This record gives sequence, C-alpha cells and structure tokens, in this order.
Amino acid sequence: MRIVIVGAGLAGFRTVQALRTAGFSGPVSVVGAEKHSPYDRPPLSKGVLSGEVQDVSLGPVDADLLLGNAAVGLDKDGRKVALADGTVLGYDHLVIATGLSARPMPGALTLRTLEDASAIRSAMTEPARLVVVGAGVLGCEIAATFRSLGHPVTLIEPCPGPLWQALNGSVACDLIGQWHENHGVTTLFDTSVTDVRDGVVHLQDGREAAGDVVVAAIGGVPNVAWLDGSGIETGDGVVCGPDCAVAPGIWAVGDVAHVRGSGRVEHWTSAGEMASVVAANILGGQSVHQPSTYFWSDQYGLKLQALGSTAGEATLVRSDPETGKFLVVYGESGTFSGVVGAGHARAVVGSRMTLGKIPVTEAVSRLS
Repeated sequence: MRIVIVGAGLAGFRTVQALRTAGFSGPVSVVGAEKHSPYDRPPLSKGVLSGEVQDVSLGPVDADLLLGNAAVGLDKDGRKVALADGTVLGYDHLVIATGLSARPMPGALTLRTLEDASAIRSAMTEPARLVVVGAGVLGCEIAATFRSLGHPVTLIEPCPGPLWQALNGSVACDLIGQWHENHGVTTLFDTSVTDVRDGVVHLQDGREAAGDVVVAAIGGVPNVAWLDGSGIETGDGVVCGPDCAVAPGIWAVGDVAHVRGSGRVEHWTSAGEMASVVAANILGGQSVHQPSTYFWSDQYGLKLQALGSTAGEATLVRSDPETGKFLVVYGESGTFSGVVGAGHARAVVGSRMTLGKIPVTEAVSRLS
C-alpha cells in the first residue's frame, strides 16, 4: 500500500508520525510546494519576527520528501497526482493537507511562510512604523512582537475589538484590546480598509494610518486550485465527513479540511487530532474527528488560552489590570461551556474535565 500526502506542513507531518506510530512501514511520499522540510508556523509571528528563533523545523520525517514541487492536478479515478515538474505519483491512499495561503491585500505584506517572515523582518528597519490590518490571533501577535521591540504600531480591525469572532465579542476582547493600548499600540477598531496606497492605509470612516510597513492578517484561502476538474468537492476547503474521508482512498486533514456540519478549524491542535483520525482510518479503523476546542496565543509575555465554546454568556471572574492577567467563564443554558484565560494556564487546563458537566455558577465559584 502506497500513501501520498500532499502538503508538507504540520498536518502532513503529523499524519506521517501517526502512520508510523500505528505500525505502518510501507512507502509514504510527502509533497510540498515550499522548499523547506516541515516546519512549525506559530513561531513565525513571534520568535522568528523578533529574531529570537531561527530553527522552526518539526524534526525528521520518516517518508520520501518531494519538496519545492507543488501538486498541480489529481486524477481521482486513476489514483494519480501530477506534480509541477511533470512527475506523476500513483497512490492507494491520498491525504490532502495543502493548508492555506494568506489572503492578499494590495499594497500590504502577508505572513504565512518562512520567506514572508523574513521579508517582514527585513522591512522593519529602525525606527519603522508598522500598520497591521486584522486583529485576529495572527495580527495581534505581529503587533505585539514589533511593539515589544519598540516600533510604533497601529492595529486596524473591522470588528469592535480584537479576536472578536474567536471570542464571541466578549469582555475578553476588551481586555485584549486594553493590552495593546497599554503597551502603546494605536488601535483603530470597528472600521474597514478601503485601500492601501504608498504605505497609507485609507479607512472607510475617513481616517488614515501611515506606516513604513503594512501587513495584512485578514485570514487564509484554502489551497484547492490544484483539485479543479478532479471531481473533489471544494469550496471553503476540501469537503470531507467526520471521519475525514473525501472519497474512497482520499482524506483531508488540517486547515484545508472542511468537515460537513462543523466547517474548517484553523488551530494547531486540530491538525494533529485529524492526522491521528486519518492514520487510524487508513489502517482499517473507524475513527471520527471531534472539532478542536482549544487554542492559544502569546502576546506581551502572556499566554492567552481558550478552551471549549465561547458562544455563550461571558462572566469575568479574575482581572489584574497591572499584569493584564484575566479569566473569563462562558455558559450556555446555565452549563459551563468554555473558559478563556491569560496568565492562568493551570485554571484553564484544569477546567477540561468539568466542561459541559457542571452549572456555570459552580464554575464561576470554583475559578473566582
């Protein structure tokens, strides 16, 4: 049995690991559009941009690596993948792990790859002014990294606050916004960008933000163009079932996988979880993916962690304005459904066993 994995990021890497751990000793080929062996992306917006981290390799890969050679087509019925250099790979099982490309914004840089990080860092010569468009996790980390290095930073977001969608517009968003303002970031929230010209970001409300460097962190676009004409269902990613199956012998993992009923999940933990499901199912199992309920972000020396659902009513149970630490509990229909904390790792992780099992009032009491 031959397995081909298209995508040499975290999801592809974890799939190889899961297959080998499960005892598969047959041939595995990993196809990567980038020239680099699999590397970790979260440090790109922090340690790599600051210059503190040089090595982001995920480690040895027990597979045949075909790097700098993107997949350009799929013959689903013939079970063949065509590569950019003309190579055609046959497979018994195909794992699609092609991830995302950064959503572009004319006039702005983006951050998705090692080359992107190098380009941004090179552009940020002293005393460069930085404008970041998008205050999700990535945008906030970029802003925090360069503000911590002393650069003037402006953070722009169309929602009323940072991480607005991820944290359901709760009090946690206000507190994260306060972090940035307390560290000297100029925040322009609840306004959209009309265009970027010569380093000036023009906003819908008439305001402008000038920067020597402009970085757009406005989401990602699933890498699915190579599947055009293959018969694979795509749209917002590669559509698959809860078992990550796309079609007989074809699977999807990571950011590109769109699970029917729950959509795509762009979290580091989810990539590994899906890889384990796919490896088990390729080897005859019947595993089902449960959407990840955990993510984290590092900003200004604080680790922000979110566990469970943030869709319910939020209650602030701890807050320290001097350190920026806080803890917010979420409840749905009176039940403890989620928790978000900054600088409270033990409290967040320790809540895992009680999610969905105790009244939210009890969770508030325990964590206060």
